[in-house]
Amino acid sequence: MWWSPAVDHQAIDRVHRLGQQKQVTVVKFIVKNSIDEKIVEIQKKKILQTKTLLESGKEKSREEKRSDLEYLLGVK
Repeated sequence: MWWSPAVDHQAIDRVHRLGQQKQVTVVKFIVKNSIDEKIVEIQKKKILQTKTLLESGKEKSREEKRSDLEYLLGVK
């Protein structure tokens, strides 16, 4: 897992580009109270921010990026 949803989607899409002929099912296991759970929350936040960015044209601030990293690493 990666905290950027685009990277996760790209990895999943890559399976189909490698000539896979059969249906592929991707399953993610998220451990409760783990960094994976935090990554999923950041991904959801980033998807929402991307939608907002496309509508408003506002770039994410340095403080918001720092906040994501602190949350991911359990700082504060």
